[in-house]
Amino acid sequence: MQDRQQMIKIEDDDNFEVDFDDDFNDDFNDDFEARTKSRSSSSIQRRNGDATKDATTDTATTKTKTKKQLQQQQNRKEDWMAMYYRLFTYKKKHETTRVPIKYKADPQLGQWVFRQRRKCKEKYRIDLLNLIGFVWNIKNDWGDMYERLLAYKEKNGTTDVPRFCTEDPQLGSWASNQRRYCKDDYRIFLLRDIGFVWDKSELRHATWNVMYERLSAYKQKHGNVRVPTRYEADPRLGRWVKVQRQDCKEKNRIDLLNIIGFDWQLKKPDIWRIMYQQLLTYKKIHGSLFFPPGYNEYPKLKKWVATQRYNCKSKDRVDLLNDIGFIWNVT
Repeated sequence: MQDRQQMIKIEDDDNFEVDFDDDFNDDFNDDFEARTKSRSSSSIQRRNGDATKDATTDTATTKTKTKKQLQQQQNRKEDWMAMYYRLFTYKKKHETTRVPIKYKADPQLGQWVFRQRRKCKEKYRIDLLNLIGFVWNIKNDWGDMYERLLAYKEKNGTTDVPRFCTEDPQLGSWASNQRRYCKDDYRIFLLRDIGFVWDKSELRHATWNVMYERLSAYKQKHGNVRVPTRYEADPRLGRWVKVQRQDCKEKNRIDLLNIIGFDWQLKKPDIWRIMYQQLLTYKKIHGSLFFPPGYNEYPKLKKWVATQRYNCKSKDRVDLLNDIGFIWNVT
């Protein structure tokens, strides 16, 4: 038997057990423990190294992000204070912080004020706004109608919305109610700022002046003031011109219209003379006043000629037709 004897005992067909002598077991255990400690030490060193590297990277990234975030935060504060100063200037000039949403002089300020009412939550900003009397709640219904009035003026050149306005019936009613019921100083200021007319007589005068300016522009473009009643480019101007011929009685308005050569009585076109000239043209081209059967190049003229044979009774017209050799009887 050897000193280091390995003994194997087979218990059964399915399981077996390997037994080693004591010296072999001691040597194996010592070697296994040494190798295990070595591997564990190397693994720990690698993990510590990776952790140190990751910690260094995370620290640098955090510092970069923090610096960037702080700069962005500082920029937002400066932007907000710049807008606040513009609002402060507006308040100093207009004695209110209620900037219209579509404030033409400073559209950005109007939008900024609108956002503050909805989104401002920081206490120090709320305190600053309260210091200058910021209005947090306004009735949007009135503001919406005011915006529609602005749009109407931009399109039509006037705030004179008819009481029964087919384009925007609600706006016509609202404009009429402002003249009767509007008492708020700020709203009155906004309406006056866009040329809103409060007195009805003043309203009619303002409307007349606006239409007169449009008629003057028409003359400058077309060389006359004979605006068709159904003038597609400006239907309201055509109707207004017709009304002036019928109803204008005020001397100062009559004088203003006369200055630009207003036609008070439009002469209807002399249809007979127009057709007579066409007949002269026909004779010049064809050398005769005869219309061959089936000739349809000038159907209206042909019909007019036939009508003259039966209906022309005026001596002057008969003479004019005879002068060009008119054929009265056609067989």
